[in-house]
Amino acid sequence: MSHQPVKIPSLRWVRVVPLLIVLNTVAYVDRYNVGYAIAGGLGQDLGMGSSYAGFAAGIFFWGYLIPQFPGGHLAERGYAKIFIACALVLWSSLTICMGLVSSAPQFVVLRFFVGLAEGGVFPAVYTILGNWFPAKEAGRASALFITNTAFASLIAGPLSGLILGNFGWRTLFVMEGAFSLMLVAVWVPLMSESPARASWLSREERDYIVSGQVTVDGDEKAAKLDWGALVRDRNLWLLSIIYLLYHVANGGYVVWLPTITKVITQTSIGVVGFLTVTPFVLSFVGLFVFGTLSDRSLNRRRYIVISMLWLSASLAAAGLLGNKGWIAFIPLAASGLFLKPVISLFWTLPNLVFGRRDIGAARGIINGIGNLGGFLGPTIVGVATARTGDFSAGIIIIAAFLVGGALLTVFLPPITSGVRRLAGDGETYRTPSGNLSSPKVDTPCGSGH
Repeated sequence: MSHQPVKIPSLRWVRVVPLLIVLNTVAYVDRYNVGYAIAGGLGQDLGMGSSYAGFAAGIFFWGYLIPQFPGGHLAERGYAKIFIACALVLWSSLTICMGLVSSAPQFVVLRFFVGLAEGGVFPAVYTILGNWFPAKEAGRASALFITNTAFASLIAGPLSGLILGNFGWRTLFVMEGAFSLMLVAVWVPLMSESPARASWLSREERDYIVSGQVTVDGDEKAAKLDWGALVRDRNLWLLSIIYLLYHVANGGYVVWLPTITKVITQTSIGVVGFLTVTPFVLSFVGLFVFGTLSDRSLNRRRYIVISMLWLSASLAAAGLLGNKGWIAFIPLAASGLFLKPVISLFWTLPNLVFGRRDIGAARGIINGIGNLGGFLGPTIVGVATARTGDFSAGIIIIAAFLVGGALLTVFLPPITSGVRRLAGDGETYRTPSGNLSSPKVDTPCGSGH
């Protein structure tokens, strides 16, 4: 007699992920709307050259670094929801203030404090995501969540172009900051931090989630963090450097995309707002293709390397074709296919290589160090542009950082490619698609613990 498989309820997909997407969408817009403001006249009004503008855009990430460690650690202790709510109020208010500045130094200071307020939110969000989705769903859940950056760009491009074309860059900051502030009224009543705190969740779905969790509620979360062991873990620094190299390219690309598009297409800021949507429409394709492929094989490492190398090639092609006008825009737009899969797949890795007591702090450290690339990337492109007179050199330089990141990714432990080691016998095996379970206890290879 055959038994029908039990259908597990999936309310978590429609209650948790959309709210996280909305949260990070507004965070992403507030983080990168400076790129549109620079293209829309901020630099000229405040007397910024391209080097200073790149510095002003990137200073955000020095502030962003500071709360990463406590933010990730507090999130793992059950304070992710309240931490994010407080951060949301602060960064939204400061974004509004950015529209009121009268000098470049004032803008730089506020930009730093917006980063300080927003820091720690990303590892807190991934703590919530890890609480809600078992390991075999991690690739798809992460890919769906990372669509927030694509959604943000789809919204930010046309909206920013419209606001800049009619009202100017000051109104851009005030309106987008005010919208973010209103999100608090949605976040607080609707977000449930974990299955244990969700009254709307069915028993079947709760049991399914808990049985496959990597981070769980309970006494294990309260275990004392061993900072010494964590900072000695080679994987912590390997992941941090890979993420840093990726963010050099990501930051340079996203901040300068509106200005580069405006220069190579010779169109108005309103048209630029719509043109910059193209890469992020394509990013939806890349996210789901690479997310699905990596979930089937559980080989996260392979698809991160592929994405980084193709992204590097696309950016390098755009740089080499920089004087060809609209022809250069083709590889620039095509970069979107590979831009987001890297970050989506990358954030499935910490759960694989770190223990439960360390995962929150590890996420914070990796995200903080990695996002310093968001300072380096815009600055590199800005300085290279100032010295050479065009954007080509800067784009090629940030493309080279991606090659370095891809090479380092190869040295991640075997578990990131779907290989696990059976405790006690030294035998290795490749996990079956979509299933991390084993009749024996298994442990990460080379986790450093």
